[in-house]
Amino acid sequence: MNDKKYFLEYTKSFNMIFSSSDDDYVYIKDVNFKYQTVTIGMAKLFGSNSVEEVLGKTIVEITRKINLNDSEVVQKLVEQDLQIQQHKKRKMYLQVIFFNGNSRI
Repeated sequence: MNDKKYFLEYTKSFNMIFSSSDDDYVYIKDVNFKYQTVTIGMAKLFGSNSVEEVLGKTIVEITRKINLNDSEVVQKLVEQDLQIQQHKKRKMYLQVIFFNGNSRI
């Protein structure tokens, strides 16, 4: 099985597992750090009611859209992506983001 087919099967499994979950903040990004699949909870975290609005975008593009102008938070998220890419291991992060006076994890 080639990488492209494996990734397609992997994302199908992901979507089957998380398709009805509003409470999970889970995603898969490609090597260019673009979201390839996200849970609806993750999309809502970004201020979107649609997963499709997030797909194919980077964290920088998404944070611009929701007017998250905290460059320190964005830089930290980009650094986390780079660490994962460099070490080739998945990681779990917990982020608290303040947006419009409300905190989002």
